[in-house]
Amino acid sequence: MKEIFHGACRHMVRRFARTALTVGGIAVGVLMVTLVYIIGQAGTQTVGRELENMGLQGVSVAAVSDEAVLTAEELQTVRAVAGVSEAMPLAVASGRGMLGRHSFTAYVGGIDAGADQVIALEAAHGRLLRAGDIRAASAVCVVDEAVALEAYGRTNAVGKTLTLTLDGTPMELTVVGVAKAGSSLLQSVSGMIAGLVYLPYTTLQAASGREVFDQIAVKVAKETETDAVRERVVAALDRESGTQGAYTAENLAAQRERLGRLMDIVGLILTAVSAVSLVVAGMGMLTSMLTAVNERVREIGIKQALGAGGRRILTEFLAESLLLAAVGGAVGMVGGALAGTVGLRLFGITASLPWTRLLPIWLGTVSLGGLFGWYPARKAARLHPVEALRQEVG
Repeated sequence: MKEIFHGACRHMVRRFARTALTVGGIAVGVLMVTLVYIIGQAGTQTVGRELENMGLQGVSVAAVSDEAVLTAEELQTVRAVAGVSEAMPLAVASGRGMLGRHSFTAYVGGIDAGADQVIALEAAHGRLLRAGDIRAASAVCVVDEAVALEAYGRTNAVGKTLTLTLDGTPMELTVVGVAKAGSSLLQSVSGMIAGLVYLPYTTLQAASGREVFDQIAVKVAKETETDAVRERVVAALDRESGTQGAYTAENLAAQRERLGRLMDIVGLILTAVSAVSLVVAGMGMLTSMLTAVNERVREIGIKQALGAGGRRILTEFLAESLLLAAVGGAVGMVGGALAGTVGLRLFGITASLPWTRLLPIWLGTVSLGGLFGWYPARKAARLHPVEALRQEVG
């Protein structure tokens, strides 16, 4: 077998130009598949991190009936449910924000003190909201560091004044803290998404004239009991209100997992579509190998006349096609990995992808090489010695 592969290498070197073109075609096909796969995996990992950083975990409680509301009373009911570690009211609104000279669409979250215990909220500068801010309905806020960066070219905006306009009514808030954006993705696309502004829910209620919450975010003591806690929360709220089906509680962790699986499927589909380029490269290799068989007809005839069987001839040509695919696949895989890594870093996206995850792409390329090399190898193995010699001489 070693001799067969050595012979295949000699033939490839002897026809270097054709070999280079064939390997290049395979490499380009593998590069495209690898690149699409890496981008898909990076997207799945990044979105997963973003959902975690945005607090999409635990349980989200909402009222789904016109008769049902979420107030301080319902909040206490939820907090009393067994298995609930923390519960935080959440009031949401949207408006226009002005920080320095930076005007932006503001996504406003009215939250409670200790929100960092329920959602992933961490202060990069200054502080988060305190219980005194909530009780006094203070005119303070915490902004996302992407907003501060856009406004001042730096992430520290503590002490600055934010003008927030809700329903046409402006209000001035003092920035007491800057929250970490969570990941580089939010910073890299900060110009395309709404700026995040957190303020006491009591302040938002006073500004909007509403006393109800939009949601209650719940942190579960044990993640394995999330579904059980979700059911107990709904049952407790229904019991207190004397209604049925007026409240809903969503397992956000399960939704995040479903979204992750959906993105995996999308990535797989995109990878499969890009694999069409591999088929095109395989057709090029098939043409190259058929040309090699026609050029070496006399050589094949001499080998057969000297005792080489059809299996030996088939193995020699099949080994050459496998080598072409292996080399082209390796070059394309390395090139795609490097291009993908550099491209993701340019956009500030980090993703961990072990090389072992790319191995199936290379093995699939080698298998495809064997598939497209089978017909030329079989054609060479079935040549008759006398006819082969006569065809070459003629």
